[in-house]
Amino acid sequence: MIPRRACALACLVALEFLAISGAAERVEAREPAQQNHSRKFGPGECGPVDASYIRVADETGGQPFFLNPSETAKAFHFVRETSIGDQAMLLRATGTLDDGRVHDFAVPIDSTSRRVTFSLSVNTSGSDFAVIDPSGAAVDTANDRTEITVMNCGRIVTQDAPALGTWHVRVGGVGRFWLSVHAKTELSFVTAEFVRMGGRPGHEGLFRIQGQPIAGTVATLRAVVSRERTRTAKIDLVSPHGDVIQTLDVSTESTGSSDEFLGTFVPPSEPFRVRVSGLDDAGHPYQRVFHTQFHAETVEVIPPAAVDDLSAGAAVPLTFTVRNVGTAAASFRIIAADGRRFVTRFEPRTLSLEAATEAAVTVWVSIPPETAAGTGFDVTVTASGEPPAHTMNGASLHLGVAGTRGK
Repeated sequence: MIPRRACALACLVALEFLAISGAAERVEAREPAQQNHSRKFGPGECGPVDASYIRVADETGGQPFFLNPSETAKAFHFVRETSIGDQAMLLRATGTLDDGRVHDFAVPIDSTSRRVTFSLSVNTSGSDFAVIDPSGAAVDTANDRTEITVMNCGRIVTQDAPALGTWHVRVGGVGRFWLSVHAKTELSFVTAEFVRMGGRPGHEGLFRIQGQPIAGTVATLRAVVSRERTRTAKIDLVSPHGDVIQTLDVSTESTGSSDEFLGTFVPPSEPFRVRVSGLDDAGHPYQRVFHTQFHAETVEVIPPAAVDDLSAGAAVPLTFTVRNVGTAAASFRIIAADGRRFVTRFEPRTLSLEAATEAAVTVWVSIPPETAAGTGFDVTVTASGEPPAHTMNGASLHLGVAGTRGK
């Protein structure tokens, strides 16, 4: 899970670069459900994108664009609009168009939304994309208030000073699509995260959990919404396609802040995002979607307890715990790494665990003698289920360097 929007935007730039450069021609890295119908550049065709980058975009709320080299500049219409300040996501949806039907998405535009961008990308040419304003008119002509960018496999429409009310986005054609709607607004969804009670005795509090929530287990969600411009707020879970899965029973009573909501529930089995909706301070409907995609997992990775700062020149083992919380035996592939390459090795590389059992993973960290005091780094361990157990989770431990060993 990559919780920060900044990372989602960075992933977007990487996706565009890959689509333009053709670096994703490694066919063996593709997944069948995400594979381009066209593997090479050509007039009117969709550029290739590596499946791993599509997965990152799906997890973080980024948007892959399947560009030909001549369309490089066009994609920066989207980058520009989603990088401006006071930007919020109103809708994020993905799905397949091979069912032959038109997918219709309703998007309420409230009084705080000063500029809105509708963006569609598809992995196969031949799609239909229509933006309909509250009067029922299609937005298909560029003018002083409307900017439209058309690509082989996507379209971007930005409307300045959009009309209040419910807009509709209609998508048809073939292949897989990614749709997002962003607005320049002061009404934002600040954060959504799963938390649990922790801390030292006498200093207990709610802290963000490591990794994703656990399947079949009650979890606590904390959502923070800027409430200065709202009258009401409702929190619900939506599917990757944007459909409502369930509405949450949340409260601000225990948080002491009207901006912070807490709710407990068993996470659904399908991936989901968190959405807030209600009436703005002028009485108009609004909605905001938090970018991170959550999914309940049947494997849990538990980091070691707090570790003291390490000395430069030290070599220490760290013990993580991997727990199979599923109802059947499963095998897991283990990966351990850090951004500074202080991890020298880890064992085991694979684990076979019966249901409701756990095992230790030892990670050896070696700090070079010349490492400056105050250097910080995170050691991350992930466990990925081998088929048929398609599950993955991870945890990180933050460490610091105190100084040269023995001094």
